[in-house]
Amino acid sequence: MTFVQALATIAHKTFSKVQALHLDYLIFLPVAFFISSQIIIPLPFSPVPLSLQPLPVLLAAWLLGWRGVAGYGMYLAQGALGAPIFSGFSGGLVHLLGPTGGYLIGFLIGAVLLVTLRNSATNILLTYVAYAVAMIVAFTCGVGYLSTFMPVSLAIIHGFIPFIIGDFVIKPTLFLIATGLKK
Repeated sequence: MTFVQALATIAHKTFSKVQALHLDYLIFLPVAFFISSQIIIPLPFSPVPLSLQPLPVLLAAWLLGWRGVAGYGMYLAQGALGAPIFSGFSGGLVHLLGPTGGYLIGFLIGAVLLVTLRNSATNILLTYVAYAVAMIVAFTCGVGYLSTFMPVSLAIIHGFIPFIIGDFVIKPTLFLIATGLKK
């Protein structure tokens, strides 16, 4: 048993009277999202860095359902209130209102959509389609909001094109492996 699993077990037993809330997910998922948001590669031509963050957000939604979505919502709330948990150890409402704020909100909307699609994804192709739809929604929000800071054509070039391989080939492969291991 890992340290995190032991802490989750203790938290689960401690909060057994409010078990329906699954407080352990609300405590530990934001930590996972914080860690993944720090794994970035800044792009010199774009305000949007390459990030690992979409993968754990969508995996949490797929594997944990609404608890995963709630955990990401808690992460966003903590960051909006000023906790330095967004990429580059930043935080505050100003970060959500900045150029990458649309992606952060888009991941939340994509996670909600993924939870609603997961029961109808009965094979690997439909699982990939569900993931891709969630990412398309997230990118639509991200690029749409980024276009308030620059022309739409530049928002697409800087906020979508560099991410196609990573977010629609590499990450979904990891997503499919992880979701396949659960079955």
